Amino acid sequence: MYVLYLDESGDENNAANRHFVLAGVAAFERQIHFLSEATDAVQSRHLPGLEPVPFHASPMRKGKDFWRKIPEEKRLQMVAEVGSVLGELR
Repeated sequence: MYVLYLDESGDENNAANRHFVLAGVAAFERQIHFLSEATDAVQSRHLPGLEPVPFHASPMRKGKDFWRKIPEEKRLQMVAEVGSVLGELR
């Protein structure tokens, strides 16, 4: 069985939005454990000792909410590392 995660960016009902993007990642169910370990390792390297935080690219890049207090260079590095983790799914 595969687990599918879908997310969208933009609003197809808002004429002011020039773009609407729908993207997804499918992972074989046994990969989820290793995916979780790898993303936990990213957090442990950059934010040791904290409860798990959500890795949502937009707030991370823009420095919103929790990410406001994290330096931009570190936030962008974390986005890149999480992207690499996802890119390694086979």
